[in-house]
Amino acid sequence: MWALLTLAGCAGFEDPLAGSSWRLIGWSVSSVDPASTGITAAFADGRISGYAGVNRYSGDYTSSARDRFRAERITATRRASTDKTAMRAESAYLALLDDVRSLKVDGQQLVLYDASGNETLAFERTASSP
Repeated sequence: MWALLTLAGCAGFEDPLAGSSWRLIGWSVSSVDPASTGITAAFADGRISGYAGVNRYSGDYTSSARDRFRAERITATRRASTDKTAMRAESAYLALLDDVRSLKVDGQQLVLYDASGNETLAFERTASSP
């Protein structure tokens, strides 16, 4: 949380995610089509929230002027599903989100990268507000 407060005070820094909502359109998991998952992410007031494929999730996030990103303390509801594909997709999404260390926002697209710089999650902006 300290990093968020420090960076928010920097002249000219604007959180590129604040007030935005996104739908997952691509990821590094090849076994499930991301378009079929319904996974979403919304960002507001230092919080990330959305639908993970079966459950709702939320947590804290920080971003910086140098495209750094970190999601932390992610929690999810505990709804079960008989849809094994949806459960697998949710598990994969939350694991990938936990590994994200940087981001790039390019117009209507958001791409999240792991510590090695590998693209892990790609989103398309939606009209919904968080």
